[in-house]
Amino acid sequence: METPKRKRKVDSNTRRISPNPKSKMKKVKCCPSLFVSSRKPETLNVKKLQRALIHLKKSCPVMANLLDGAEPDFETQVAQKLSLRSNENPFNSLCRSLISQQLSGKAADSIYTKFIRRCGGESNVPTPKQVLKLTTKDLRDCGFSQRKSEYVQSLASFYEENKLSQNKFEKMTDNEIRECLLQVRGIGEWTIHMFLIFSLKRGDVLPVGDLVIRKRFKEEFQPHQKNKKVLPEPVEFIAASDRWKPYRSVASVLLWHSA
Repeated sequence: METPKRKRKVDSNTRRISPNPKSKMKKVKCCPSLFVSSRKPETLNVKKLQRALIHLKKSCPVMANLLDGAEPDFETQVAQKLSLRSNENPFNSLCRSLISQQLSGKAADSIYTKFIRRCGGESNVPTPKQVLKLTTKDLRDCGFSQRKSEYVQSLASFYEENKLSQNKFEKMTDNEIRECLLQVRGIGEWTIHMFLIFSLKRGDVLPVGDLVIRKRFKEEFQPHQKNKKVLPEPVEFIAASDRWKPYRSVASVLLWHSA
C-alpha cells in the first residue's frame, strides 16, 4: 500500500505553500573555476587592451559610465597597472605574492629586498634552487614569519618537482594553472587571481575574493541595497560579469582604478 504524502500547510489568504519555520536558507555556492577561463590561453597586450575597453563600453552601461568619467591617459594607466610592458619571472612573482599576504606594501617591499639580497641580488633571482638552499633561519632573518618561510620553501619544492616554468604556464589554461597552484601551501584563490592577471597577463579573470572589487561592485551594481556593510558573494557577480567576458581582468582593473 502506498504511503500517503504528508500535506504541507497552505496559507488560506495567499494560497501559497508556507515555508517550514524550522528550515534554514541554504547559502548558494558557485564553483570557483567560473571566475577564470578554461579556454585556450590568451595574453593581454596593448592592442587587446584597446579592444577590451571598446567591448566593455558597448556591452555594459556601468563600465561605459566609468570609462566616460576616466582621465584622458586612462588607457596608459591601465596598461601600467597590468604591467603589459614588463615580464616578471613567474616564480619571483609568486614569492612576492606570498610575502605580501596581510602586510602593508612598505613592509612587504622591505622583506622582499632582503630576500633578493640573500638569494644573491641578481636581476633573475630568486630561483627555486636558490630558495631551497636557504634555511628557515635565513628566511626569518629577512623578516619572514615561520609560516611564510614554510610557504616559500614549499613553493620552491613544488616548482622544482613539477618542472614549472614560464613556457609551461604559457601553455596551460587559467583553470589548469589554478588547479596546479592550489596544491601549494599558502596559495589560495586570491593569490592565483593576482598571479594570472598581473604576472601572466591573462585577460579573463575575475578576482571575486578581493575586498576592493567587492566594495566597488556593490557601489556600482547594487547601489540601492540598504545594508552597506554586507558585501556581495561570488555568485552575485555572475550575471553582471558575463557581459565583460572575455575581458574580466580589464573590468576588474577598471573597478580598482575608479575606487
